[in-house]
Amino acid sequence: MKVRELLKYEIWSKRTTRKILVWSGAFLGFVIAFLTIWILIERHWLTPGERRAGREALAQIDGLQDFQSMSAQDFSLKYHKAENEIDAARMSAWTWKDKGVTALLDWYLRGTWVDREEMLDRERIERTRPDIAAKEAESTLERESMEKRAGLALRSELHAFLD
Repeated sequence: MKVRELLKYEIWSKRTTRKILVWSGAFLGFVIAFLTIWILIERHWLTPGERRAGREALAQIDGLQDFQSMSAQDFSLKYHKAENEIDAARMSAWTWKDKGVTALLDWYLRGTWVDREEMLDRERIERTRPDIAAKEAESTLERESMEKRAGLALRSELHAFLD
């Protein structure tokens, strides 16, 4: 075959290029739309199982907030029940929002534990060293009010997500 005969056949044309670009663009658009929808669902949708498990865990943690009147055994029992509820919520978490709510529940529970331990430490100091307790009471008043505001904000955010 001569070169002239080979040049008669068009291997690649503008039409072929357009077809490839149109199909590639359509496929890329579909992928982008699918990923956008997926990310929106992951960030904004709280699954029904997580909402139910989160409500139960939040109710358990809210029950722990009156720790001043609880005995150590009662608090420990309720604390472990709340931990189990959070574990159940963690197991039912599918989306990023679910996992974020579970992390907030865990943080709220740990904050309750820390608040109780600080209260017990303060009571021990007041019994053993009343002179130090008076000085510490003045310095910790502002810090406690900031922590309480943060705890209330966290609690209201969790109630907004789960109610």
